[in-house]
Amino acid sequence: MAGRQPVTDETTVYAVLFQFLGWNKEHREGSTHEFYKRHIVSFAEHIGETLTVGELKPLHVTNWLNECYSKSRKVEGKKAAGVGDNYRRSAIRSVQRAFNWAVEQGYLVASPIAKVKKPAYKPRDTILAPEQWGQLVAALEARGPNGQTFLDLLMLMRQTGCRPQEARTAEARHFDRKGRYLVFERHESKGHGGEQTVERRVVPLTDVAFEICQRQALKNPTGPLLRNTHGTPWTASGMKEWFKRLDARRYKEPSSNRVNFRISAYVIRHTWATEALENGVDPITVATIMGHKDLTQLMKTYQHIEKKRDHLRKALHQALGEAKQTEAVSA
Repeated sequence: MAGRQPVTDETTVYAVLFQFLGWNKEHREGSTHEFYKRHIVSFAEHIGETLTVGELKPLHVTNWLNECYSKSRKVEGKKAAGVGDNYRRSAIRSVQRAFNWAVEQGYLVASPIAKVKKPAYKPRDTILAPEQWGQLVAALEARGPNGQTFLDLLMLMRQTGCRPQEARTAEARHFDRKGRYLVFERHESKGHGGEQTVERRVVPLTDVAFEICQRQALKNPTGPLLRNTHGTPWTASGMKEWFKRLDARRYKEPSSNRVNFRISAYVIRHTWATEALENGVDPITVATIMGHKDLTQLMKTYQHIEKKRDHLRKALHQALGEAKQTEAVSA
């Protein structure tokens, strides 16, 4: 596809995939590009450089998934869980996106793998109960200075509902002391699908979040505010490793510096959203604080709310105006 030549049945799949990656790198936010790149490079390596568009069939995608993203694996001779359905779904979406892009650009009339079926999305509806958050804080405090640096990072997310990426990359220049905000410029902000947002991203700070940013801005006047004890900025992989260390289910011996439940950066963000909605903050305001450009993503949060029937029943009465009527009668 050199020079953006029209695609024919003789064009290699390899060429289409990497043409898309080149375009994606130029037009999409970095993390979105890396998301597609991980799966597309894997698929390209699996099929090789000679398979043509005319030869590509859904079977090639299925074989790739079974070989590289198997749902089961052997651990010490025993069968164990492999790649989950959500990850397999993301892998299929990534490869399909490359061919959908080729159709959008007029390179292809139709995608040869459009009909590959994706596993249904399984929402991760885990949120933290207040006592679990208390256990997590205690486990991190038990780890001394190392735990405290990670706790600062988690606490910023817990207090503001910001994205993990925003907490990791916030710098002193983003810290508006007077307004008590973190402010990210348009080219630094992420919208849905990895596109840059139209407006600046503003993260309001609670007193606790402000104290963390104030303290770290004095310590780190340039570069990311939040760092580990080695002075190294936090990375997504670094956070995942810490969550693994904190998971007591991965260890045989008990310890006060671990917790016996699943924890991730987005569990904290989802917990914030759920509690905000439970406490009566309207969905539009919650979506705005979280940085969503509309309510679509936020609606997924209601999967957590629906489990709390007392809250839903109260909301129903409120919607019908019954709460006000009851108050009036009581008066």
